[in-house]
Amino acid sequence: MQIQLVVNNLEQLVEKLRRMGGILGLYGLGVYSVVAHAYRETIDKGLQSVAKTLHKSIEPAWQQPGHLQHLAKEFFLELCITPTNCL
Repeated sequence: MQIQLVVNNLEQLVEKLRRMGGILGLYGLGVYSVVAHAYRETIDKGLQSVAKTLHKSIEPAWQQPGHLQHLAKEFFLELCITPTNCL
């Protein structure tokens, strides 16, 4: 009788732990979703800022013949990481 009581208590404990694990797993997925969404929003805002800056610097060059090629060379040379020719 005593062993049966211990077994029943252990089974109830295991069931509670399974429920707790499921709840914590769902909570973890929710937190992951929120963090991933915030990261995507931050990346999107950063890309929009870069695109806006590039647009503002390139738009006047369209109005002047030959200036766009000079601007492109200047821009790509600033992106070079190695000392070799990047173009």
